[in-house]
Amino acid sequence: MTVKDYFEITRPLNCLMVAVAVFIGGLLSGADNIKLFIASISAALITAAGNVVNDIFDIRVDRINKPYKPLAQGRIDVRIAQLYTITLFVLGNILAVFLTIYNVILALLNSFLLVLYSYKIKKFGHLLKNLTISYLVASTFLYGGLLGYNLNATILLSLLAFFSNTAREIVKDVEDIKGDEARTLPKILGINKSLLIADSFLVLAMLMSPLPVILGILSIYYFIPLSVTLGSFLLSMLVKDINKKKNLIKLGMLFGLLSFLFGIF
Repeated sequence: MTVKDYFEITRPLNCLMVAVAVFIGGLLSGADNIKLFIASISAALITAAGNVVNDIFDIRVDRINKPYKPLAQGRIDVRIAQLYTITLFVLGNILAVFLTIYNVILALLNSFLLVLYSYKIKKFGHLLKNLTISYLVASTFLYGGLLGYNLNATILLSLLAFFSNTAREIVKDVEDIKGDEARTLPKILGINKSLLIADSFLVLAMLMSPLPVILGILSIYYFIPLSVTLGSFLLSMLVKDINKKKNLIKLGMLFGLLSFLFGIF
């Protein structure tokens, strides 16, 4: 049991992405830099706690499918992991107290959902599983946006992230249909109908995408990276290879994020 094990179990890259998302959400709303830094750390700690919780509940499955993980391999004791996740949750929520009351509420709500997701929602499956993950992804932008004076751009970014990520989550379920134990959407409705639903969420995201400029929230520079996003989403709806489809949606989401940063100028 080493420091590296404790670091690895939190999925640091995932936590970093959350911190960046919070920072971008706050940047769009004109948030104070110090509070924005605190919010990014707070969200990263809560995400880390959620990742540890997920590994605790998945330990039996991981011992078969992902035996290299710290808990599955026995590098970290389950009881210590439980104390670790409680500590991370507490620290993340304490930091939220230094922000706004809305951040405190959102931090507590997401902490509860992260535990509930690993304990029940993920196993329950259905579209609820996908929507929960997409909400958690979208709320990271809102977490930073709540610190500022202009939530309009952040809310739009959160909605676009929600729709596009839901599409990606459904595609991931299609990719994992053979080994997935939960009753996911592809297992209930079949692959073709599930992909149609995924594409529908992408269409919603694309239809909403011009709104930041139309409403005068962002500048026309927003459209430069957005053209890559729209192209990636359209191409993903045409390709048959599921892995390529998933990666194209991910690429589109990345450039969608960049488009909001370009639109500030």
